[in-house]
Amino acid sequence: MLGFFFMTVFMFAIAIPYDHWTKRDNRMGFVIMYALTFFFANFEPNATTFVVPAEIFLARLRSTCHGISGCGWKGGSRCRSLRVSLRCTE
Repeated sequence: MLGFFFMTVFMFAIAIPYDHWTKRDNRMGFVIMYALTFFFANFEPNATTFVVPAEIFLARLRSTCHGISGCGWKGGSRCRSLRVSLRCTE
C-alpha cells in the first residue's frame, strides 16, 4: 500500500497547485514530482501485478491462463466484428 499512497500524494501535489508548476522556473520541480510518481508506480503496483505472480505460479499455469485470456479477447473481438458488419449491411 506504500506505493499507492505515495502515488496519490504526489499526484495531488502536482494537481492542486498546477498553476505553480506551469511557470518556467518551476518546471524542474514538476519533472521531479512526476519522476517520483513514476518510481512509486513501479515500486508496488507493477511489482504486485507482474513480479509476484511470476514467483508464485508455475510457468505452465501462467501460460495456460494467458492463453485463456487471449482466447477470450479474440472471441469477443470476433463477435463484435460480426455484429458491426451485420449492422453496416442493414
